[in-house]
Formats: sequence, structure tokens, C-alpha cells
Amino acid sequence: LGAPLGSSNAVISPGEQTPWPVIEAQVRAAAEADFVLTFCMPSAKPEDSRLEEVLSLARQYRGPGTPVAVVRDAQRAEQQVRLATLGALEAYEVAEQSILIIGSSRTRIVGGRMVTPDGR
Repeated sequence: LGAPLGSSNAVISPGEQTPWPVIEAQVRAAAEADFVLTFCMPSAKPEDSRLEEVLSLARQYRGPGTPVAVVRDAQRAEQQVRLATLGALEAYEVAEQSILIIGSSRTRIVGGRMVTPDGR
């Protein structure tokens, strides 16, 4: 994948156990602070409205060209990494057991890898 977490980052799990207002506040705060956003999607199904809402919130704070990555089956033989942009990513592309990483305003694709400078 590269080095997408080279700067400040937040990990959020938008699962059904956490009330939506809590998740919404977390996403807004981290996105507004320009953190790299990492979402652990244990049950991200296409019909899961939370994923659509998470993407909608992220799009309020990030431009459509913001790099994103979807990692499926991380650390398994079937692992798949897909790089895209926030504007092009569709919720159905984030399968169960995926990790979704949304870059900050400084994240770039360099040599086919997602990179966020550390701020130096």
C-alpha cells in the first residue's frame, strides 16, 4: 500500500454497536482536523447505510481527488489492495472484512503507492 499513515491519523469502526451520532461526531472531528481516516469495516455490506453516510461525511471535508485505499483480506493470501479517489469510490467496493483508508489533504499516490508525508 505504501505509507498512508505518515501523519496524524484516526481509526474508526462504524459498527452497529456504536450509536450513529457518536460515529458521526468522530468522523467530522477527525476529517475536519485533516487526519488520515482509517475505517475497519467488519460488516460493510453494500446496503449498509453507515458506509454511505461515512463517505458522504468525508466528502464534506475532502476533495474528490483525495486518494483512498481499500484493503481486503489484509495479511491473507487473498489480500487485495485497490487505490482510487474519494470522488470515484462507491460503497459497494468496500467488502466485508475490509479496511478503508481515506487520505488527508497531503496524501498522494507516488509510484503506485499511497503516501502521506509526516509534516517535516
